[in-house]
Amino acid sequence: MIRPATLNDVETIHQLAVEIWPDTYRAILTNEQIEYMMDMMYSKKVLFQSIETNEQEFYLLIENEKAIGFIAIKKLEIPSTIKLNKIYILRSNQGKGYGKLLIDFTIDLCKNIGADLLQLNVNRNNPALSFYQKLGFKIIKEENILIGKGYFMDDYIMQMKIDNL
Repeated sequence: MIRPATLNDVETIHQLAVEIWPDTYRAILTNEQIEYMMDMMYSKKVLFQSIETNEQEFYLLIENEKAIGFIAIKKLEIPSTIKLNKIYILRSNQGKGYGKLLIDFTIDLCKNIGADLLQLNVNRNNPALSFYQKLGFKIIKEENILIGKGYFMDDYIMQMKIDNL
């Protein structure tokens, strides 16, 4: 089951991020950058603000009444484009089709609001790159984002055209 997250879910999202995020990026980023980015994106204060202001819409993936993953989406200023800002699943639940389920859910959200494009950023060294390509995402651009303290996110911007028929 996938359900919208509320302010009451900030702790849950934070705990999932603490468990998932460092493990996901340990081979790609330094521990210092991971700590910096965790605080920048997944502190309870940042999550609370993001949900409260509707900066991003968070959704929780639930299995057996327990949250096992989450996504966050944002409507971009680019007309008819949704950005999948976050998609994370506990390692113990990866490989079970949940990633595709979350992408399909996001595609349905796009269709429901009439968005024509779904975009995401992925670290150029992230093994998930091949997963996104298998689902039909195409690399449209490389991007190096300075995030502070001399740290960069070395990403691909990937995009999928949504068929709204």
